Amino acid sequence: DGTSVLTGLPGGDDTIAMIEGLRTLGLEIEATDDAEVGTDGLSATIAGGRGHLRRAPVTVHARLAGTTSRFLTAVAALAPGPCTIDGAPPLRSRPMSPLHDALRTLGVQVSAASSAGHLPVVVHGPPADDVEEVSLSGDVSSQFLSALMMIAPMLPRGLRFRLTTRLVSRPYIRITASVMQAFGIDGIELGDRIVIIAYGVGQIGGDEAEARRVRARHRRHAPEISCAATDDATRTVLRRRSGDGDVRPLAAEGGVARRLGRLVPVGTRHGDGAARGCADHRQVDAPQCARSGGERIGR
Repeated sequence: DGTSVLTGLPGGDDTIAMIEGLRTLGLEIEATDDAEVGTDGLSATIAGGRGHLRRAPVTVHARLAGTTSRFLTAVAALAPGPCTIDGAPPLRSRPMSPLHDALRTLGVQVSAASSAGHLPVVVHGPPADDVEEVSLSGDVSSQFLSALMMIAPMLPRGLRFRLTTRLVSRPYIRITASVMQAFGIDGIELGDRIVIIAYGVGQIGGDEAEARRVRARHRRHAPEISCAATDDATRTVLRRRSGDGDVRPLAAEGGVARRLGRLVPVGTRHGDGAARGCADHRQVDAPQCARSGGERIGR
């Protein structure tokens, strides 16, 4: 909730599809002239939150953007009204079943318009208030888990993800967690088979004491990811390992860091006007859990 200013956004069809999709869902976005034509160096001021999502039926067209279609499918699940997510014919052939099935577990109505597990799909939320765990495969596209992670702080109990297979895209999930931390979501816990996100605190709303209680409740069900926190709670944990994809995903995922190991101001601003979070990121060694190789992002 509130107003955020994003600068340095990459140009291209995927970014424009995301901007247009969020507008369709009801968020107010003021983009630069460059954003309208899809050139490099975009900036956008985004105002709104869950309360701005439309009640009336809407259709979001994601063009060819798989990331946009998956992320906005999850966002649409927070809306009180039905939303159709669709895209160009090549996008309709891409698999979506893991995300659709997970949303159904959360109590969201998900109805395929033609082929099950593919676009177009009608999503009608909101999620149920009493669901706090969902199962998801860890060896499929990280976009499914990232999409669900980003809506988890908006749910009354947060979410605990039980991964039915080992998490193979940990670098991308770390990126998601670090961006969420920049927006005030701390204490995200990443394990090979469990990911925990508490009810949101900070800029997106929520009560910190309640968030701690939810994290504690989730941990009782997941002792295998009890691990040491990072020495510097204001820093995002990024662990560089040869060949694991950390470097390229960081550059590709909205500019969290343009180069590993350097301090890079990203231009993220929050509702109170303060610029913080991403500019503080640096490369550090990830804390290791004794049994699962898990880690914790933030406090």
